[in-house]
Amino acid sequence: MSDPAPLQRLRSAVWFVLLALLAAACSGPHTDGPPPDAPYVVSYSGAAGRLVALDPLEAEEQLRDWARLGLTQSLGLDRDQIFDALYDTTPIRDPAFAELVEQPTGPGRGLFDGTMLHVLVPQGDPYRSRTVGLLLDEHRADAGSDPVQVQVHRYHVRPERQHIELFAEPPAPTRTIRTDNGWREARIDQPRGLADFLTATNHLSRLETRGVGIWAAGWRWPDTPSAPVTVEDVSVLQRGYQQTGGPLPGFSLDPGPPPTLDDARAAIPGLAPALAERITSGNWAGSGYTSAAELAGLIEGTLFRNDPPADALPARGLPADRTQLWALRHLLEGGPVYSQARYDGGLAGTEVGMSLFYTDFVAKDWVSGVGSGVPSKAVPGFVPDPQATTPPSLCPRPGEPLSESGRLWFGQNDTAFTYQPNGVGIGDQATRLFARSDGPNGSEVEPSFRFGRGLRWWDQHYQEIADYELQYHRLEQLMRWSGALEWLTSRGDDLLPQLPDSEIRSDLRFAGWYAAHDTLRERAPLTLVRPPSANEEAVLPTPSATTPDCGFLQIVGGVSLADGLARSRDLPSGTVALPPGVRRAGPIDPATTSVDPTTGSGRIDRITLDTTGQVTDRLTQVLRREPDVASVETTGSPRSSIPFGEARLKGETGQRRLETETRSNERTVTFDMAYQSEMFGRVDATEPSSSGVRQTDIRVWLGPLAYLQDAIKRVHRDPAQGLDAAPGVRYQYPGPEGQTVYRFDDGWIEVGTAPTSSRVSGTAEVATPGGVVEVRAVTPQRLSDADVAALRVTQDATVARFGDVLNIIPPDIPIFRADSVSLVGPEPAAALAAAIPVEALVRFRIARTTGDPSSPGPISREGRTWSLVDRATVGTGAGSPGGPGGPPPPGGGGGGPGGADESGEDRRRPGQIVLVTVCSPAEQEQPQQSEDCA
Repeated sequence: MSDPAPLQRLRSAVWFVLLALLAAACSGPHTDGPPPDAPYVVSYSGAAGRLVALDPLEAEEQLRDWARLGLTQSLGLDRDQIFDALYDTTPIRDPAFAELVEQPTGPGRGLFDGTMLHVLVPQGDPYRSRTVGLLLDEHRADAGSDPVQVQVHRYHVRPERQHIELFAEPPAPTRTIRTDNGWREARIDQPRGLADFLTATNHLSRLETRGVGIWAAGWRWPDTPSAPVTVEDVSVLQRGYQQTGGPLPGFSLDPGPPPTLDDARAAIPGLAPALAERITSGNWAGSGYTSAAELAGLIEGTLFRNDPPADALPARGLPADRTQLWALRHLLEGGPVYSQARYDGGLAGTEVGMSLFYTDFVAKDWVSGVGSGVPSKAVPGFVPDPQATTPPSLCPRPGEPLSESGRLWFGQNDTAFTYQPNGVGIGDQATRLFARSDGPNGSEVEPSFRFGRGLRWWDQHYQEIADYELQYHRLEQLMRWSGALEWLTSRGDDLLPQLPDSEIRSDLRFAGWYAAHDTLRERAPLTLVRPPSANEEAVLPTPSATTPDCGFLQIVGGVSLADGLARSRDLPSGTVALPPGVRRAGPIDPATTSVDPTTGSGRIDRITLDTTGQVTDRLTQVLRREPDVASVETTGSPRSSIPFGEARLKGETGQRRLETETRSNERTVTFDMAYQSEMFGRVDATEPSSSGVRQTDIRVWLGPLAYLQDAIKRVHRDPAQGLDAAPGVRYQYPGPEGQTVYRFDDGWIEVGTAPTSSRVSGTAEVATPGGVVEVRAVTPQRLSDADVAALRVTQDATVARFGDVLNIIPPDIPIFRADSVSLVGPEPAAALAAAIPVEALVRFRIARTTGDPSSPGPISREGRTWSLVDRATVGTGAGSPGGPGGPPPPGGGGGGPGGADESGEDRRRPGQIVLVTVCSPAEQEQPQQSEDCA
């Protein structure tokens, strides 16, 4: 065995040099700072570069996240408090992390320190009471109870100074904060009490039993957009949940059955009757067309290219109306011609049923860019699908289906409901939008990037859409009352006052309801039809404008009201089954979920259930806590592709994985993030050591994946020279097969259409005037002459077991092995260095990219070729490299490269790599003499 002393000396002398610097920084004298009423400042000047990569709305949300991160420092929270509060979110936002972590939207942020809930609200928030109230409800849904106290902190973003000012208000008991912001409670198991409560509030938050009475609690926000729920609405819902047998309350626009001749004539009145008969019978004699395929080609020419123009079609027996042409296209393909309403749980003809019809139908139109009320200008960030062309690299590849079908629907947000023996609490958003694609053998899978893109955005910004169209506020309240009434009726005894059926209007038809409600945002004429085979009201789907994109999409779906109890089948919620610090609402899998309440380590499996109680999605969070690091590894359900901006990341199974490590000392908390096992970035939140400063500095360093995002945009703007002067580029050189390779601070980006010979972590196909150009994040299989010449050794060689080396080198730092001979010419993709046994003695050095590669460095004179070590071919010893359970990674406080530079400044060391030489067989036998093995 090797002597561990050299390795220990290396770790003490190099990896942890940062600790000494921090200790020195923390030992200076402290003096009184500014007065306590002065703002606490969160500076993001060291992180502003990340905002450029985000769209304006996401950049605004990122600043709110950083305000919360700065608040953790101002409050002096320790690492475990920070980890408990933030383990299910990320310090750097990115759309790729959707559905893997919580990326909050909206003006407010909450931060729980274990006793007190801290609430961030914008300075001058016009809906301050709503912001505060929703955050209180969100916390209660997660924790199962209110905090002891609440402290409100106002924030003010100052972009001209690149900082955020925080103003702390005095803490107060939670009940005081609730009362001050519109909280109301009332007994509602008597008719007058229910009516008065609905009049006095516009937002239900809790339903519970107290002794023999039923009580409701909610909010009165008089100056915020809202839509009323009436006693009649509550009666309709309660009646639906009381029924025995049959589906629970809900609504769907379902595809119609195979059309008959009479259906075709009724649904497509512009179609010549004789031609309708030919189409449905398949007898084309005398029709002027030889086949359905010929007629379909003519129709598609008009729909997609306006060739022939629509006004020329009536002369050929065809409708000129675009919606009817779309229906005719479906008829020729043997598909459904119309969609018909399906009201479940006794909702037909009621005001509740009409609201669900409207919200379902309009949502699908608006995301398709159809209608008079599309909120493209009224709701910042809303982009209809036809205006959001899919990046080429995310389009179907050869062998993948060109079309995608599935369901998009509104349903209950399980993570907003907490069920307890005496009541149900509801969090900040009760309504979710779901998307599933049709999978093999009747299964459903996560959709692609394209399918459901618009509704996914809607789901993340539901409140903004609801403020624009109040019917979506009404849908949110109906969902809340549905969840509360499902719980109440499941008890079998207690009920709310209910109107008799004779006093509930059940004869409404959607056409008349739509015409009578002139305050609705959508006012375009509906294409309602009455085919004989329809059992309910029927409508023709309106096609969007024709835009080029990857494939054809079909949407069906509806609105499912609350059915959380029916679906959960008594599965525990996270609130009930988890230790207090990591509690979150929503169903968990009890067979695989276990968190040690003493150590805080364990596994949480959060699940989504369909209407039959089957698991459709599984989100696994593995929590680990060690003395020097706390980490969470989050794994999501498989996807057909893994989008990352405009790139498609590696991942054979489509499994998505995000890892975050958290470290802290007296003045700094550090987060390191890896996505798909590739370094994404690091965030530091540091309080300066200078006396009198009440400030946190947020700094962000980006890894190779983030460089890829920026490279895609630059190549799109300037294919020839887009990366020549990009931030972080050290040098560039021609690749072995005509590519151009750019060495960034922390990785390589390769541009070119030729196949790569490098290990690829992400690739994008960028559309340019000259054609599609491939941009890839890579790690070369062999260092080029330019790479080697630019390297400078930052630590002398040390001998150790290779397994120990793997344990202290984070996975994002590449390891290159010295070959015995130089190799000439391009190497095949599989030509990685041979596997090194974990027990083998190796001599390794730490080097980094600096300076000018045209000036040969000392490494280049060795005459060796350096080949990438594939970590997947070797074991890693006691712990995963750089992860919890093994020795700490480099940087003295982060999972990525770090330390102190020549000036002693605490900073990240960019461009680090490890150079390994395997000791000779003789030296392997005599480790005591192998200090200088070649």
